[in-house]
Order: sequence, then C-alpha cells, then structure tokens
Amino acid sequence: MSATTITARDSGTAGLGASGPVLWHLSLFEAGDRPSAEARMAALTTHLTGAFGQEDVPVRIRALGADGRYRGAVVAGGGRARGLAVARVPAGGPVPVAFFFPGPGGHHPDMGRDLYRDFPVFRAALDRCARLLAPELGLDIREVVFPDPEPGRRGRGERPLGTTGLAHPALFVVEYALARLWQSWGARPSAMTGHGTGEYVAATLAGVLSLPDALALVARGAPPRGATPAVPDPAHLLLEAGPGRAPGGAAGTVVATMRPPHRSGSDSAAALEALGRLWLAGADIDWARFPAAAPDPGPRGAGEPATPTERALHVLWAELLRIERLPRDAGFFGAGGDSLLATRLIRRVEETFGVGMTLRQVYEWPTIARMAEAIDTRRAAGDGATR
Repeated sequence: MSATTITARDSGTAGLGASGPVLWHLSLFEAGDRPSAEARMAALTTHLTGAFGQEDVPVRIRALGADGRYRGAVVAGGGRARGLAVARVPAGGPVPVAFFFPGPGGHHPDMGRDLYRDFPVFRAALDRCARLLAPELGLDIREVVFPDPEPGRRGRGERPLGTTGLAHPALFVVEYALARLWQSWGARPSAMTGHGTGEYVAATLAGVLSLPDALALVARGAPPRGATPAVPDPAHLLLEAGPGRAPGGAAGTVVATMRPPHRSGSDSAAALEALGRLWLAGADIDWARFPAAAPDPGPRGAGEPATPTERALHVLWAELLRIERLPRDAGFFGAGGDSLLATRLIRRVEETFGVGMTLRQVYEWPTIARMAEAIDTRRAAGDGATR
C-alpha cells in the first residue's frame, strides 16, 4: 500500500469570514517495520510543514517500497503538521464501519463551518439541502447554521439555532453533508443508525426516504420513530457522523468526526484526524480509489542531481526504491525506504564509492544531496572508514 494525502481545496465562499479556506492534508502510509514507519512519519511531518500549500491535487498517493506491517498518519494544515500515530496493521482483513447520526443535544452555531469552507463535497451537499428547505422554512438554513462571522453584526433579524423548528433541519443538513463527504472518501458503511433527527439521515442514505421527502418531514416537525438506536456489532468501527455522541451502550472503537462545541479547533482537522484513525484501525475504506502519484517532492528549487556523486547516488536510490526519477532533496525514507533497503544501500555505497556508512548515518544524511556531500567530503579526506 502507498501513502495517501487527502487535501481540502479552496473555493470562494461568501459569508464565511475573510480568512478564506484552509488547505488541509492527510498522509497515510505503510512500512515494513516500526522504526521505518516512525522515520516515515517524521519525514512526512517535516515535509508537510515545509511544503505547506504546494499540493495541487485533492488526493496524493506517495509510493513506498512494498506493503508493510505498520501504518501511520500525518495531518497538516494552517502551516503545521502533526503525526497521529504508528500502529501495527490489524490481522483478519478490513474492519467494517458503521455510521451513527446523533440527535439534538450536541448541535451548536457554526457546526461544520470549517468543513463547508474547506471541502467542496460537503458544501455542495449542504447547499442542495438549503435549496430544498427554503420553501418549507421560508429562509436559508445556512444563515442559521453559519451566523454572521462578525459578532458585532449578529442579531439583526437573525434566527438563532435554538429557535423551535430550526434546530432539527440544521442538524440534518450538517449530518447529511458530512456523510456525503465520508462517502467521497471511500467510506462504505455496512450499517447505519441514528437517534432523533439522525434517524432521518440514516433512512435517507439507505434509500428508504428521498432527500426532498426527508427534509420536508424534518422541516414540518414530524417525529421520528423515537426508538432507542440500535448499536452495531462491537466488531464494527462506529463513526459518529455529526456533532454528538454515540449511545452509551456502544462497544468497540468509536471515532468522533466533529469537535465538541466546548472545544476550540477546526472541524476540518477533526474529520481528517478521524480518517487517519480509521486507517490505523484497519477500516473498510476504499483506499484504492485514490490515484497513484510521484514520491514526496523536495523543497521548491530541488531539481535534478547536480554533481557526479549525486547522479551516481541517484542511480542506486532509483534501483533500490524502484522509482525512476527522484529530486536531489527527496528523502530516502520519505520516498519509501525502510531499514532493510537502507542496509542494502549501505552495501551499494561502499561498493560504488569506497565509503562505509552506518544505518544511523543514513538517517543523518537523508537526501541524495546531503548523502552525496558527505560522501565527497569523506573521499576528499581519504576517509573511507565507517564512523
């Protein structure tokens, strides 16, 4: 498996503040052993921090050597990057995923504002719901969910989210849009359940209700069945697809996809972190839908190997990593190397250049340019011994 970067792209969205969209990345990867996975995570964290804003496609697959036994994830945005974790690939195949749609209680103003700003799929689904609801409500539900971002301008003719008859439609449109976003990311729920308004969302996605019919029922205040939501089998990964919590009897792994109202932060980051958690847990997500791409790019200005040593070293790296072209500032572990390949690289470097290396020095000289510089320095000093 390769490493996957999911990127939230920008778009012009009126009424969501002057700061504009934030570009988010999620990198998912596998490696053959834990040290290689940890090195990969460190390299990606550094790369995504230094290369912030350079991604130009919604999804990027970064080539690694071979599939591995360990997984890791890095989320980046707002000029920062953070490694989530490294975990062993679960045995027994993909773990089924269930969607749970919470009812009222966790809803709050601005829920999903970042998702609406940052992810076109979320925005398109919510916009469609708003158009269908307008004749029923006599207003634009987006103005209720996303009140004016300028506090001083709020309150003039504004309908608060707590107004009777508005909380349920507002919750529905956010949960429905969130589910569509997750489906665009390859989530294939084997079960869906909900509580209160969430029951209507689950029924719509299951095809029991059409979207116009479900929105009309919610807008008119038609009560759902009201039964206690069924809790999926504990073998499922339970995805909380909304601003609330799963029922207290839920067993197994529960993954929240939106931040709670009392916690600051971005819902975009929360959603991508949740996707990273599902990757680490071995979730049944269609990861293969993301197209293949080049290995991690180097910093701006990093180009073809510039010296004879860099060119010779590029040949060695390309053969070991099975990548035809590598920028001179590409990282060995970032491009898919692991400790086994590093051991082979050490032997090839000694055979080619007469310079001994240790595994630690492969980490210390992680790029073609840096490794070539170290080799040239040691050859000029007549030092071929390993230190």
